Amino acid sequence: MFVPKINLKASICLLACGLGFAAAEACFAGDAVASSAPGTLSAGLEVTTTGKGYGHVSSSPGGINCYVPRPNVNYLLAPDCSEAYATAQSITLTAQTDFDSSFMGWEGACSGLSKTCTLAVSPLALTTVRAQYMRTIDLGDCLFNWLETHFPAHVAPRGGRTESTESYHFRYYSGTGSYLGVSMADGRLYYLPAAGPLIDLGDAAAAGVAAACR
Repeated sequence: MFVPKINLKASICLLACGLGFAAAEACFAGDAVASSAPGTLSAGLEVTTTGKGYGHVSSSPGGINCYVPRPNVNYLLAPDCSEAYATAQSITLTAQTDFDSSFMGWEGACSGLSKTCTLAVSPLALTTVRAQYMRTIDLGDCLFNWLETHFPAHVAPRGGRTESTESYHFRYYSGTGSYLGVSMADGRLYYLPAAGPLIDLGDAAAAGVAAACR
């Protein structure tokens, strides 16, 4: 008899810490598409939005309004992803997501999964930041595939169809009578065994970053 709460949750904790799962990267590789071209400034701040999801980055004080454009949508204003500054100052960037997407973290002068980042900019140097997004359904598929590969006793058979409701992206596993789902309300990964309570496996974006979900 297995105890899914212990084994699955412990593994997700390791996954979120990025320990020992480099081989998973090849399973989750995807092409990222940038919405803004880098290198337009020699000094100041330049933001790039990338990934297979949708969202935008704004700044305080204002000047940056950088977004991932959705296909077949006409925008009144083009993305404003760069800003020059006359003096050195502190800028706070805020990442926001569209309804169907997850924020997958910063790279460059910002890092981590917090949706806000405060950084120093200078009129003498170029500061670059990248914000990454992923559709929540794709993030769910990536994590479901990983768990199916490593925990067939808990979730089987592999390769099921991902279903979507207003509350969850999920898969049902007829072989084990269990569910895996990513909540649209709180962005967390959940496991529901055939018998027993719903188990919170942690932040889906954190696990996705460690699993190289892009």
